[in-house]
Amino acid sequence: MCGAFTTPAGWNALDLHPDEDWVELEQSFAVRPFDSAVIVSATQDGIKAGRADQWSLIPPFAKERRLKYSTFNARLDKLISSAVWRTAFPKRRCLVPVNGFFERVAEKGATKKRPFYIQHPEQNPFCFAGLWSLWHDEEDKKDLLTFTVITTEPNDLMKEIGHHRMPCIVESSDYQSWLDPNNLDEGALTNCIRTPFAGDALSAYAVGYDINYRDRK
Repeated sequence: MCGAFTTPAGWNALDLHPDEDWVELEQSFAVRPFDSAVIVSATQDGIKAGRADQWSLIPPFAKERRLKYSTFNARLDKLISSAVWRTAFPKRRCLVPVNGFFERVAEKGATKKRPFYIQHPEQNPFCFAGLWSLWHDEEDKKDLLTFTVITTEPNDLMKEIGHHRMPCIVESSDYQSWLDPNNLDEGALTNCIRTPFAGDALSAYAVGYDINYRDRK
């Protein structure tokens, strides 16, 4: 899973070729579930970047904004079978630009889970694979753009620190195919992100037990 992530300051280091209509990508030291974040998606009119209202996908059939189940992560192996994810996959895919992400890992004999921060060894930004959805809020009479981060099996690094899931990281060479609105081949799309990002392409280090994602905005 992915419980929080950081974002880079600007688009320059990402191979996404932004245009003047894209929103500004601002640095954040902790985006948490239910926070707003920038996502990149595509339509027949082209690729665009916009600010989603919430990291936790709300399916169109939901009756209220706060659901009784978690939707900030979507298991790759459930994209086709889950009624929630079927509302977004394969048509509503996105990229989530990040600098790195946090995971909490249980340690033997410890009463608290140890937080780890995972990033590129040279601190280069990268993108998660995600899904987006529009949900109409009847109370406020407006549409909310929400998203989820897709997760897969752990790579060697994540196994080493003791975590059983990790976000699907999209290779920059696959950005176009993942976003392509004409590509609705479910098998090809899941295979595109199925293999965990190489463990030696990421680094992880433990951070203090007292880290509070809510204090790192």
